[in-house]
Amino acid sequence: MPGGWTSRSISRACFWNQMTFSSPSARRRGAAMAMPTRTYVYAAASEIAPLLRPGAVAVDKSTVLVGTGDEVERIIRETCPELEFSVASNPEFLREGAASDDFKRPDRLVIGVDDEHAEKVLQEIYRSLTRNESPLPVMSRRAAEKTKYAANAVRKGGCDVSDVARGGRQVLSSSS
Repeated sequence: MPGGWTSRSISRACFWNQMTFSSPSARRRGAAMAMPTRTYVYAAASEIAPLLRPGAVAVDKSTVLVGTGDEVERIIRETCPELEFSVASNPEFLREGAASDDFKRPDRLVIGVDDEHAEKVLQEIYRSLTRNESPLPVMSRRAAEKTKYAANAVRKGGCDVSDVARGGRQVLSSSS
């Protein structure tokens, strides 16, 4: 499988009611940022689908194109039409050289869910990691996918996020 999953690692991961997966990003020659590839995410969704338990939450940690979670949900539902499950987006904000520490003590979190069950599961997971030190913004799955792009663009663009937010509010409020 492209993502490097094995039946043993998937079986162990599916023991819990939450399955987290992520995929590598491909950097095109001359590109400022790496671009996500959905191939690995979709392959992981296909492989984990038959192993998920009722009430499972499949959590995508990758930087993905908006709408990827919708397709992951479709893939799982097509494989297991009777299964009750959720799909969430929880993109990683890990610094190069500090990924392990950032994972253990996250200071930038976004949870994208489309149902209360997934929200409850992810809040419970992060409660122990954040100890209420970091805000835990909850939004729709698509909004979380887009938020990661916006954060990357601002970080790589070397501009003031307040200016971007102000400009975005102006542009969005004046459009009809």
